Amino acid sequence: MYKKNIFIALFCFSIAVTAQVSKKEVTNHATLFPKETTQLVTNTTVLLAGESLLYKIDALTAAKGTSNLSKVAYVTMKSEKDSVVFFHKLKLVDGMANGDFFIPATLKTGIYRLMGYTNFSRNNAENAFAEKEVCVINSFQANDVTPKTKKNLVTVKADSTGSEMNNTSNFKGISIAPSQTNYGKRTSVSLTVKNTVNTSGYGTYSVSVRKVDGIQVTKAIKNTAVTATTNTNTFFIPEVRGEILSGRVVAINTTVPVKDVTLGLTIPGEHFIYKTATTNASGHFFFSIDEAYSSANCVLQIDAPNKEAYTIVLDSKEIETGASNQAVILDKSIAPWLQERSIQLQIENAYFNANTLQIVPEAPSVPFYNSLGTEYVLDDYTRFKTVKETFIEVVTLAGVRSEDGVSKFVVFDAYDPDRMAQFSSLPPLVLMDGMLIQDATEVLDYSPSNIKSIRVVSKAYRYGMKLYSGIIAITTTKGDFKPRLKGDFITTFPMQSLEPTKQIKALDYTSNSLQRIPDYRNQLYWEPSLTIDSDSVSSSFYTSDVTGTFEVVLEGYSNEGTYVYTTNYFTVE
Repeated sequence: MYKKNIFIALFCFSIAVTAQVSKKEVTNHATLFPKETTQLVTNTTVLLAGESLLYKIDALTAAKGTSNLSKVAYVTMKSEKDSVVFFHKLKLVDGMANGDFFIPATLKTGIYRLMGYTNFSRNNAENAFAEKEVCVINSFQANDVTPKTKKNLVTVKADSTGSEMNNTSNFKGISIAPSQTNYGKRTSVSLTVKNTVNTSGYGTYSVSVRKVDGIQVTKAIKNTAVTATTNTNTFFIPEVRGEILSGRVVAINTTVPVKDVTLGLTIPGEHFIYKTATTNASGHFFFSIDEAYSSANCVLQIDAPNKEAYTIVLDSKEIETGASNQAVILDKSIAPWLQERSIQLQIENAYFNANTLQIVPEAPSVPFYNSLGTEYVLDDYTRFKTVKETFIEVVTLAGVRSEDGVSKFVVFDAYDPDRMAQFSSLPPLVLMDGMLIQDATEVLDYSPSNIKSIRVVSKAYRYGMKLYSGIIAITTTKGDFKPRLKGDFITTFPMQSLEPTKQIKALDYTSNSLQRIPDYRNQLYWEPSLTIDSDSVSSSFYTSDVTGTFEVVLEGYSNEGTYVYTTNYFTVE
């Protein structure tokens, strides 16, 4: 199994770096690629504007065990018209990731679809993505839907059944229960998960503790199956190392794919990322990005002598499913509940404590050349009026030459003063704040007073499929340089970063420091990754100022692929 996983990784790496095999060719290696599906778990399916949707996504094998193939997952919420409300990219760790989304007051009342998938799961003819419906109620906007509306109608009304809250479980080997059935306000609750089936119950599950709303969501028309719209001739590569950015290079006049064309990608920022890729026989290129980065307007440009004849077409990670045409009718019976919850939410958000939400920092990326070469910090030298003078007087390992009236940068190897070495005639790779420089005048016309440092690697350097005589990496004081080049061979596009890993710090009422702060939390506890690896696991949290019945839900798959769903209840008085 270990050798098989290594072969899959090497096979996918070769595809992403050098070529994309056709779907027919991949079919010959079908046994190498186990089917991957996803599962979504949420803290609730009914939310008010001002609340947060909490979710977890799991990547699963065909046997419903944890899949460690993909390292990136995608979660999106779409409206009834298939417009995107949010689109999250998440880093999968041990096949799991979790995120959240604050429901804004601008979101209309309606049924929204939450969908989760990996790039690899998009290959599935069925179950290409996991889907859950979420009902959003916005008390700040009028709902103009009536029973005469020609849509799939969903009615939200008060729960008048008065049914008892019975503990449920589909798997008798695991149960979850509070230490008692009744609690007071702001008191500690201890939850215990009992596992009576030993290793058969081992796994990582989500646990949610939330007040029972006391409303019913009924549907007049059942949902129809929704299938993702995908290109059946496309094989979606598993992102085994990190996020993959892909696309094609085609000739402008003929739209014919162009092979063996090098591209340079820059994700700007203080810790910029620069990568190169070369198109394959079908004109496709792939960038594998496993470094941490912040959302930014990225620059992708073709690095080729005849680049003006080509254009770039980027692939999309978003899926299209079509409109659902569902609408929500709010029954008058929910008015008391809606008013109470709206007031609670306004107070809860007004007193939100940012210290309860901690973002786990990611290690910043470092340039691919690391600390190679010599760095010239210009503040350590006499400042000159032009960049060209700076290279003459300060940057002794590089210079500017004119060939046929065109200015070009060169690097000088101290051990090859006559430039007789094998690769000395090649141009160096020139970067400015991580941006590929293809026209030297962009640097020469720049004010040297705005340049912080210049690093020179004067040895031949191979990066990607291309060989350079060296590297000249220029850093500006603000780090915000943008190339002036225009054309179809260069494109700027927004690139959304992966969602940060967040940890919710539980409120602690052991001291009196929070005594005067109101607490109207309906969501008392959310643990997306509770690991069960013994006969018993415990956790604790505090109740709020909200009274009523609270539901405890444990959900997920065991390590052996068994789906577990178990509930329990307690009251706060």
